[in-house]
Amino acid sequence: MQPQTFYSNGKLLLTGEYLVIDGANALAIPTKKGQSLIVKETEGGSQLIWKSWTYDNQCWLDVHFSLPDLSIEKSSNQNKSKWLQKLLISVRELNPFFLTKTNSIVYQVG
Repeated sequence: MQPQTFYSNGKLLLTGEYLVIDGANALAIPTKKGQSLIVKETEGGSQLIWKSWTYDNQCWLDVHFSLPDLSIEKSSNQNKSKWLQKLLISVRELNPFFLTKTNSIVYQVG
């Protein structure tokens, strides 16, 4: 499988993001900077490898999850990895087919 790349522009939000989630009105201004996501399947095991990068290509989070149970096998930051694990499990509750393939998947966020 060829890697899939996704990109989204950033935004300058003039109201707190969590207030907006709770229904507050906000004014958002698009920015030139943004965030990309690269997804690729690999051979050799059933795991999800999640790597997050800063704007200057410094890896700030590297987590390896076992599939399909999403247990943490390796982590560069245990607290952030547990938060991400909870998020992925919540997504699976909404979509039971999420991350059920047996191939390894690599997510690179930057």
